[in-house]
Amino acid sequence: MVVECPKCKTKYEVADIDVPSGGGAVKCLECSNVFTIYKDPLDIELTPFRENEYEPSVSEVKDIFRRNIGSEKEAPILEASFTDTPVAEEPVVETPFVEKPVVEKPSFPDDPEKNRKHKKAERLGRSLVKDIYLYHKDKVDQGRRNGNLVQLLGEEIKRSWQYYKKQVDPEVLNERNYFKDALNEIIAAGKEVFK
Repeated sequence: MVVECPKCKTKYEVADIDVPSGGGAVKCLECSNVFTIYKDPLDIELTPFRENEYEPSVSEVKDIFRRNIGSEKEAPILEASFTDTPVAEEPVVETPFVEKPVVEKPSFPDDPEKNRKHKKAERLGRSLVKDIYLYHKDKVDQGRRNGNLVQLLGEEIKRSWQYYKKQVDPEVLNERNYFKDALNEIIAAGKEVFK
């Protein structure tokens, strides 16, 4: 079989027998890019799996709900929840729509390499901040409530920032701080807490 490096497009001939059944990582001799090659997929017929084709009717759902709740007080709310009419006529309070400011992302039409570096930095910044949010969600929620996000997450942010600085091109670091942008968007829920 013939494989092609996705980075430099150099083609190589590989014996099918040398490729493990789950695929294998190889390193391009031209550009040192590491990529995975796979054998051709087996010709096995696949049938889509449908976990729950049965959908209960509204009356069945009501009966199940009543049996589990067992309270007459809940019945009117249950009845109303399956109709198109609202349970109680409450005044609708409209909140003004506040549009988030659109942050212009740098674009360099004459320099695709610079564009690539900026996109890479943005992806890395967002990924690191999403990890902080995922692993420290309780601290994030507490910090948002108490207004002390910086104090609660300082160590995690500092570690991620150090990693970000090592990975991102210094020129990009001077032009735009994608890590800070991601902190304000994801951790601070759109507020400019991190400056």
